[in-house]
Amino acid sequence: MYLTTGVFKMIKHWKDGKEVTKYHATRFFLKIIACISCSALEMVHIIDISPRNYYSTAHQLFRTCYFGFSAITWLFSAFMVYFEYKRHIKCQWIGQKGYWLFSLFSNTTLLILNIFTNSFVLTNTELKTYIMIQTIIYSFMIFSNIVLSYFAIFKPNDFIIMHTDLLTKICPEKEEKDCCGLSVSVSGFKFKDQTTYYEIVVSALNNTSIISKTLLQFENFHKKLEENHSPDTFPDFEMPELPKDLKMMNPAEKVSVIDEYLNKLCQQNYFVDAFLDFLEVKGKIKETILKSVLKTYDEEHDDSIIRSKSEVHNYYEPKSMVKDTIVMSIPAYHLNWIVDIQITSWLRSDTHIEYSIKTEIRILSFESWTTSRYSEMLNLHKQLQKYHIPLSSFPPKSIHNFRSMDSEAIELRRVQLEEYLGTIFNDPAYLHPFSLKFINCNLDIEKLYKIIPQSSVYELIAPLKWEGELGSDSKHFIMYVMKFRKSILGKSQDWEIRRRFKEFDALHKVLQLRSTSFLLREYLKNEPPPLPQLPGKSIAPLSTYDEINERKQELEKYIIDLLMNPSVTCCYYFRNFIGEIE
Repeated sequence: MYLTTGVFKMIKHWKDGKEVTKYHATRFFLKIIACISCSALEMVHIIDISPRNYYSTAHQLFRTCYFGFSAITWLFSAFMVYFEYKRHIKCQWIGQKGYWLFSLFSNTTLLILNIFTNSFVLTNTELKTYIMIQTIIYSFMIFSNIVLSYFAIFKPNDFIIMHTDLLTKICPEKEEKDCCGLSVSVSGFKFKDQTTYYEIVVSALNNTSIISKTLLQFENFHKKLEENHSPDTFPDFEMPELPKDLKMMNPAEKVSVIDEYLNKLCQQNYFVDAFLDFLEVKGKIKETILKSVLKTYDEEHDDSIIRSKSEVHNYYEPKSMVKDTIVMSIPAYHLNWIVDIQITSWLRSDTHIEYSIKTEIRILSFESWTTSRYSEMLNLHKQLQKYHIPLSSFPPKSIHNFRSMDSEAIELRRVQLEEYLGTIFNDPAYLHPFSLKFINCNLDIEKLYKIIPQSSVYELIAPLKWEGELGSDSKHFIMYVMKFRKSILGKSQDWEIRRRFKEFDALHKVLQLRSTSFLLREYLKNEPPPLPQLPGKSIAPLSTYDEINERKQELEKYIIDLLMNPSVTCCYYFRNFIGEIE
């Protein structure tokens, strides 16, 4: 029966593909050695070492046939171990398991019969020696059968099968990454319809499922992640690499690479809707995981910002006005409508600069003083980027044409850092609980949202004008003149500003990047309205009045559309752009 089922299995699975990957070579060789040893021991029975006339001719013929057939069966069993190892076929009871356990039972029975016969009370030395040899053979057979039976019951496969209960038993050396209730591992692969499917065990909040993905699906998913997390948008986002030569690897190597790739993604920094959708995690489980990501990250990085302390109080007081070539980096304290944050002074040492930061939220009676180094503020910027907050670039440490420790360079850097802090603390698209920890503020962010004026109305009260000189080189440029009005609680204020087209272009890029912020969606309780289209750049400078008037009309429509967009009018950068007055 065993030979029949074995032959049938070989015919059925001869051209089958592999189902799983990780091998246990030691176990495989032990099985082979045990089977071959059993075959050799069975062959010993055939050798006629029994006392003369101890067995009849018919009995001797029966023994030869029985033990010879048994020896062949054990050789076949050794081959089946190799066959199942190469084809990665799960060991079953109708097959190797049943045969090994049956052999254990039969050899144990023969040993018992051999011991409890009256053979040992005989004085015939030749017979006694023969019975002793038989006993030793059965003992070795039983030992081999015990080893095989143990493997058959407790370690049935020489590879990792797709079963979550066996993952930790078979591969204890593998450390599973469990982040916010989600863990992922690639258990193996299989062929179906000439396509390789990789089996992924997904454990989400104690709910385990197995999904199948093709290599093409992995590649499309990776491309989508790269598009959503480009280096320009997220410079500090370390995207795991999916090798381009993955198709050239064998299936076992692909499983190892894909498993490593998924485990790198299975971290809170990489939790995005696309990843959970790819893993087919849906419904309340998905929502629970996404909500726990921010909480977990906060707990792990609660002490990531270590304050620098100084007992020296002779801080350098900055000049009241700094001539700055960066148009948008100008003091705009009146734009701090949520958190009034200022870098009031700085202290220079031999190795670093300490900045004194004053923070106020007057309506909530909050005030705080902290000291921070450039590296600590840069660390804040990087941590916020890991939350997928689309921040603009951080102010550079080196200032062109200045040495980094010169007073002029430090003062210019102070202005830029102050403007950066004003942006992240006074724009709902960037305001995050982690930022509040930076200033030692424990207030609920929803309370801060309520501080933002909801009744402010911005208008363009006069058609755009332009001024400047026409020319074919970069020395000549056009300034667009805009007159705005801000109305709030029955009061209104008017002002006029001038902007170049490159400033419009810089504004549009900031707004495009900002519109992807999930914090903005939380503040608006909805998806932000789409942004209007900015007029395209021209390769050569505008050189005719018709070209300038055409662009002026397009920019006027662009500004009017922005003023009607609620996701834009709460933007710190936009309010700075239009020169909002106090």
